[in-house]
Amino acid sequence: MEQTIAVIGAAAIGDYLFHVEHLPDRGEIVRITEHSGALVPGGCAPNIACGIAALGRARPRLFYPVGDDFSATGLLEQWQARGIDCSGLTVVPGVPSGCAWMYMQADGTTMCFSYYGAAASARAALPVELPEWVVLAPVLGDYTAGYLTEALRQRRKVVVTGIGKAALGPWLPELYGLIINRREAQELCQALDLPDRRALSEAYPHLLLYITDGGEGSSLYRAGAETKFSPVQAGQLMDFTGAGDSFTAGVVSALAAGIPPERAAWYGASMASFVIERQGGQCPMPTWEEIGARLDCQFPQLRKEEMK
Repeated sequence: MEQTIAVIGAAAIGDYLFHVEHLPDRGEIVRITEHSGALVPGGCAPNIACGIAALGRARPRLFYPVGDDFSATGLLEQWQARGIDCSGLTVVPGVPSGCAWMYMQADGTTMCFSYYGAAASARAALPVELPEWVVLAPVLGDYTAGYLTEALRQRRKVVVTGIGKAALGPWLPELYGLIINRREAQELCQALDLPDRRALSEAYPHLLLYITDGGEGSSLYRAGAETKFSPVQAGQLMDFTGAGDSFTAGVVSALAAGIPPERAAWYGASMASFVIERQGGQCPMPTWEEIGARLDCQFPQLRKEEMK
């Protein structure tokens, strides 16, 4: 039987992308050097679902709120064509779907303005039987919290990504994994009155804590012990949108396939290296074989270690 991974989120269905000379200081006017024009398919959970589907190790089932304008976007057909099970979508009548405006400077640092739309008023469609693996992406609100509660009640392996808010605190003792970036880790540590990421890991020793550091690579913390990972080099740098989502897709696909957590981090990093070469968070995604081949090329020692 084909394995399923539930991907749960509540935010935008797409982004308007803008490249700027630099992000503005207060009151400053900054020139836009390039923009997408039309809405680019996006949203953290849909991006992750597209990545999981492309890797082909599991079928993603997307739980996501959309507005009554969604049928006219063509996204349902696009997602289904990619292999995403869209039976978990929630249509909220009388409200448009969420969207975001992303302003990005050359190094990938981004300022985001988000309109929640349907995501602000949707509620989880319960009861529902969830698969063994569940990924929950920003944001943590009524919709996502409803599914998170149900997933933990069913004792599923839940991986949360992209959330560093204080509201996550009560859920941490029961999570299987947490994938966040450097800023989100700092925010979460401050909210929990912990001095640093190592202390965060020590406080929750059962948790697989992945922290991405952009061009500096990533780290995995387990019971306070850190394993660092070098970045996987991309052929070119075009667009950082969806890099964190693709890292999550690679890591969770690997974990669900039975790959050890340390090796899974490499698969996430390799996946992200392909996505930043292309425009948008749902650009043509690499296959499992392609991300493995890039790792073999750049880090041949990993294969040798695996064969020992």
